[in-house]
Amino acid sequence: MAKLLVIDDETATVEMLSTYLQLKGYETAGAYTGQDGLVIARREQPALIILDLMMPFMDGYDVCRQIRSDPSLKDLPIVIVSARTDQKSIDRAMAAGANAYLTKPLDFSQLIAHISQLIS
Repeated sequence: MAKLLVIDDETATVEMLSTYLQLKGYETAGAYTGQDGLVIARREQPALIILDLMMPFMDGYDVCRQIRSDPSLKDLPIVIVSARTDQKSIDRAMAAGANAYLTKPLDFSQLIAHISQLIS
C-alpha cells in the first residue's frame, strides 16, 4: 500500500483528503506547514506528495523547490492542489518541480488518476 503525504495549512483539507485517500486504499500522513511536510517527507519517504501552494512561512513553491534539491526526495512525485487557477501560478508551480496541478474545488477522480499515473 502506497503512502501519500498531504501538506496543507487547512486542517479540514488535510483530514478530508486523508480520509478519502484511505478509503481508496492508500496510507496517508499529514502536515500543516511546509517545514513539517519536508521533515515528514524525509522521515516517511512517501510515494507521492499532495501539496497546497498558499501556506504561511513556506509556500508550496518553496516546498517544491526544496524537495527537488534534496537528493533523497528529488524524484518524489508532487501533485499541487490549489485554489489558484491563473496560468502564472500553474506555470510557476510546474517550474518549481510539480508533476501535476489540480484546482480547488477538487475533482477526486482527477486526483486518483494523477496518483495512479505518477506512482505506477
